[in-house]
Amino acid sequence: LRTDMAKINGYPVVLAKTFVDRRYFTGASYRSANFFSLGFTRGFEQVPGGPARYRYHGYQKEIFMDALDRNAKRILTGAEAPAPDAQAAWSGTSCGQWM
Repeated sequence: LRTDMAKINGYPVVLAKTFVDRRYFTGASYRSANFFSLGFTRGFEQVPGGPARYRYHGYQKEIFMDALDRNAKRILTGAEAPAPDAQAAWSGTSCGQWM
């Protein structure tokens, strides 16, 4: 995932997030893969099309996250720049710069 996304977008992915509907699944596979639970959603879903809109459906999902880079916290807080190839590819874009 990390390598593929860096090739496609020009910058690395440092976190993976997923949602588990506890009505059907326990999340055991994510726990065994060292994902950690962030808690539960409030029961909304995103409505497709247009600006971000949400609709209440009432089914809370558990949110799991895993760091794909051991320095994810430092990268995301700006305390550390990503790998040089990713920084070079990303720094001239309209999205901004790492440093």
